Amino acid sequence: MTLLELADRLSCRLEGDGRAEIHRVAGIEHAGPGDVTFFASPRYAAALRRTRATAVILGEKAPPAPCAMLRTKDPWLAFANALSLFADSALPPPGIDRLSAVAPTP
Repeated sequence: MTLLELADRLSCRLEGDGRAEIHRVAGIEHAGPGDVTFFASPRYAAALRRTRATAVILGEKAPPAPCAMLRTKDPWLAFANALSLFADSALPPPGIDRLSAVAPTP
């Protein structure tokens, strides 16, 4: 999904290149290209300055990041919504798993 699409779905103000592709959500210290991360605590200011993420979700008054920014009044809610957008929603196939249907041997 593009950063512009993500900003729209999360109702965030985008600062940066909206054409950038986002593939997953990652922690601020582990994020890399194609990742969106999250910043809400001054305790992680150093990690924000050195993040390699493509974008970061942060508050309206948070310090600037070295990447695209998705600014919002409620970064916690936007982050939770981002997690749900990128969560693997694959369901198991319908039916009974053939391994669980086998009776135990005595």
